[in-house]
This record gives sequence, C-alpha cells and structure tokens, in this order.
Amino acid sequence: MPFPVRLLAEGEQVVAEQHPHWSSLGWPLVSVLAAGGLTVGVVIAFPRAPFEVLYVLLSVVGVALLWLVARQLRRMATSLVVTNARVVRRTGVLSRTNLEIRVERINELSCHQSIGGRLLREGEVLIEVSGEKGVVVLDHVPRPAELQSVISSQVSTWHRDARAPVMHTHLPVVDTPPAGVPLGGSGGTEPSSAAERLVQLDELRRRGIVSATEYETKKQELLRDL
Repeated sequence: MPFPVRLLAEGEQVVAEQHPHWSSLGWPLVSVLAAGGLTVGVVIAFPRAPFEVLYVLLSVVGVALLWLVARQLRRMATSLVVTNARVVRRTGVLSRTNLEIRVERINELSCHQSIGGRLLREGEVLIEVSGEKGVVVLDHVPRPAELQSVISSQVSTWHRDARAPVMHTHLPVVDTPPAGVPLGGSGGTEPSSAAERLVQLDELRRRGIVSATEYETKKQELLRDL
C-alpha cells in the first residue's frame, strides 16, 4: 500500500518507498520449507506409511503456512518511506506504529551488511539522530547502500536550502504624525494603510521571515496606529 497522500505536508514529496527484504520472513519461511521437505521425504521413503502419519505431517505444514502468511502480512504492512523532509517507518497490521525522523535532525548515516546480507542484497541502515533517539537502526533494508545515498541526498539538499539567502520583504515606513496632529488629520496614518500593513505582517510571520515575538511587537505598534 503506497504512503497516503493525506499524510504529506504541503510541498512534501515521496522520494523512495519500500517494504522490508523477504529475508525478514525468517523462521516462518524456514519452517515451511523444512515441514514441506520432511513431508515429501516421508512420502517418498515410506509410500505405505499410515495415513495418520501423513495427516500429522500435513497439519505441521498447514501451521507453518499460517505462520508464514501472518509474517508476510506484517511485512507488507511495514513500509520505509523517504520524503524530501523526513524518513518514516510505518509498521502494524491492525494497529499502526510510526517512527518519523526529520532530515534536519540526521547527523550521520551508515549501513552494515553481513556476508549473508551481501549475498541476499539486504542489510541495516543506521541513522544517528540528534536528541533523545540516538541511533536508529533500520533492519532488513533491500540494497541498504542505495537507500543510504537517497537519504544523504535529501539531508544535503535541506542544508543547502537552509543556507540559501532569504529575500526579506520590508514593510513600508509610515511617517509618525507630529505632536498635536490627530491620526485622522492630514499628516496622520490612514486606517486602511495600517490594516494593509497588518495583513503584510501576518504573511511574513506565516512564511517564517519574522519571528513570533517580532510579529507581536509590530502588531501592537500597528494597532495603536489604527
């Protein structure tokens, strides 16, 4: 199931999405292969074995298959999503658990593959995160080096954009009326002009150009001019 679009923030795009490697099926897969091989071996070696023996073996195969199906459902319900803003791991069939790492909090990336992992082309991606999380380990990742490269690219892009100069929009300067001249007089500030400046100020706050403190201070000044 693809990552829901409703969970994406404005301007956020999915860069990569994948499920855990099939090796995450682990023991359920081994048990199915072992039970199936044992059943076939008994049938070939003892063609006249009692039906009860065959029934027991088939029951073992059935239980192993149910275990494998449950693990496969869990695997398909687990996804690792990389966007241009975060790394998200979603797990769970009936209940959902989400792990989210913002790209700006990623300090270091590395991957690890055992000998078997290199043969199967799977491994771990280790993400060092600033804060309380420490190191987050993403296991059973298909082609971990490629995923590491994708995440590293998004981190680099974020830092490059963060260092880019911001074009500040300055509010128009309104002359303060001389002492003794009422606001509505010829030298005062028109109410419509102050209202427009409030709208502009709110737009700058929403774009992050001015801080909340600066916004409140300037807002009070403008309200006094109304």
